[in-house]
Amino acid sequence: MQNHDDAPNIPPAIALATPFAIGLKPIDGQPWLVMDEDVEPFRAEKLTLYDTAFHDVNMGRSDTLAAQEEVARLIRDALHLIPASPWKFETYGTATKDGEVRIEANPSHPISAAALLVPDDLLLMRREEDGWRLVAGSLAFPSSWRFKDKFDKTMERIHEPVPIDDRMHSRITRIFDMLRADTPLWRTNWSLDPHYNLREEKGETHTSEKGLPPGGEAYLRTELQTLHKLPESGDILFTVRTKLRQLERLKDNATGRQNLALLCRQFRDMSDEQRRYKGLTADAAQLIGWLKEQVGETA
Repeated sequence: MQNHDDAPNIPPAIALATPFAIGLKPIDGQPWLVMDEDVEPFRAEKLTLYDTAFHDVNMGRSDTLAAQEEVARLIRDALHLIPASPWKFETYGTATKDGEVRIEANPSHPISAAALLVPDDLLLMRREEDGWRLVAGSLAFPSSWRFKDKFDKTMERIHEPVPIDDRMHSRITRIFDMLRADTPLWRTNWSLDPHYNLREEKGETHTSEKGLPPGGEAYLRTELQTLHKLPESGDILFTVRTKLRQLERLKDNATGRQNLALLCRQFRDMSDEQRRYKGLTADAAQLIGWLKEQVGETA
């Protein structure tokens, strides 16, 4: 099994980033797809969603088909860089495993077939006169948002609920504008959830409280996000790899304990507005208290 430790510039998926910071770094040629023990369970969950809610998970403008096919080729090439990957490709959209055809391309949604090969969500951004728009994607595991609310919206509209200022919006746009095909980027993000639920789909409001359980029963949700400029279309592929780990279990290893300490410091330093956005205002005192106990803080 592969994990993020195989890529020296990409931290374990549990690693925490400073909240509400851009924090992008170059991938530098390292494997960015993480094919670990979550791959098959995530694929099974995606297949269930494809059967029950395909058009809620997979969306795309009719003018994005060529770019979606380009995404499928990029995923194929990335998987070929992972020696242990059991997947082989007959064409860009037909994948075999153990000699059997397992995934066929959907001509009207090429990105949906590509998304079944990896545990990541795949989102396609396109530069237009009014900014970068979310024009296609396969989103199985959103964190407190719905694809239909953000589809074909500009990045500024997508980020409206997020407590960041105009200067940050401008910086993000410049990064997208300047991104090169030979320099993909990565970052991480985190939130806290009251239970294990990969598909945390909610409306556009971010004012509701999460209602975390006491102690270490809550789950740390981390995302490894990558940005790839597609050389043919000029669009950008934005990938999101989700991990959920119970806080109590993080005490079992050194990386987890380190991240509990980071979480304690970062959560304590958040503004009230940032805590409200993450739905954690009501739980702040008990969460900080529990985290301090775990990391040995007494103040």
